[in-house]
Amino acid sequence: MTVTSHRGVPHVQKGAVLIVKDQTAALIAASALALGLAFGPCAAGAATEHASTPAAAEPAQPSLAGTSAQSAATQPSTLSVVFVEAGTETAYPTSARTVAQFLAERGVVVGGNDFVSDRTDATLEDGMRLEYRRAVPVELFVGKHKALLHSSAATVADFLAQQHVKLAANSDVRPGLQSPLTAGQIVQIVRNRTWTAHVRSRITPRVTQRFDKNLPRGMSRILAQGSPGFRETTIRYWASDNGERTRTVLASRIIRGPRPRIVIRGIADYASLARVAVAGFASVLHFAGTALHAIATGYTAGCAGCSGVTASGYRAGFGIIAVDPNIIPLGTHLFVPGYGRAIAGDTGGAIHGNRVDLGFDTLADAMRFGRRPVTVYLVK
Repeated sequence: MTVTSHRGVPHVQKGAVLIVKDQTAALIAASALALGLAFGPCAAGAATEHASTPAAAEPAQPSLAGTSAQSAATQPSTLSVVFVEAGTETAYPTSARTVAQFLAERGVVVGGNDFVSDRTDATLEDGMRLEYRRAVPVELFVGKHKALLHSSAATVADFLAQQHVKLAANSDVRPGLQSPLTAGQIVQIVRNRTWTAHVRSRITPRVTQRFDKNLPRGMSRILAQGSPGFRETTIRYWASDNGERTRTVLASRIIRGPRPRIVIRGIADYASLARVAVAGFASVLHFAGTALHAIATGYTAGCAGCSGVTASGYRAGFGIIAVDPNIIPLGTHLFVPGYGRAIAGDTGGAIHGNRVDLGFDTLADAMRFGRRPVTVYLVK
């Protein structure tokens, strides 16, 4: 293109000269213009710059598309997850990427008290082990109190820990702590109490009767009042919340022994009988109706298994004679020289015929008397 300057001298525009004179440059410029229209001004400028000024080739940049493809190749599309449910382990292939997605694949709806071994938003990993336990109804008895609960605990011990139940040292848990927790399980806690007590009891003194031939029949006097004794017994008690109780005697000892009450009873029928001992044996014949020759043995009630009470209800001791009731009726008043006044008040398995046992208060007295022949007078 030609223009005229203000001086009238023709002037040629530089770009026009290049377009007309250099056909190769014109083609490059046209190509750069086309690229600029297609990719924008930057691309066009860059194309023009490369076309006009040769430069060294730039290093190649890594392709983002190639990197993404490589990462996708290292991440398997299908994972293997070991799923534990109701005590059974099973390996499942899955395309899920989270625990929640995997549980949804298995049709598991997690309840509020259910147990899942990992967070539901956790990312699944190949070979991951996932455990799920559904909550089941459980009845808990603590003493007399009952509660119906739902728990996904694996054992009774885990269940009690969930419920914040503290066990005392002497508590019983039924079933045992390591027993598995099942649907409808009844867990019972029995709390036991054990204590020891020292119990003091009174020992009633025994009554000892003695007979006095010088005291009229029907009269009595107290020789010794006697006093009770005391026994201390150590007892261990055990009681549970459900009402069970036991009582075990651990030890027993006598703190103070009882002192017997001694009663003197009169057996004399006649006032003149008091003079028999003074007047001698000859005068007793006046009062005697029958004389019986017998073999007499001294005895005392202090034998093993003896109650101390005679067959007629008297307290055994001095003045009571054991007789054969077929020979001498019980209650008969007797007189034995060397022994004194007595009553036929007892019997014995070895007393037959003309055999009698003379009662004494002590074993020493009975042993001194021994066994000897005597004459027994039945007093009128």
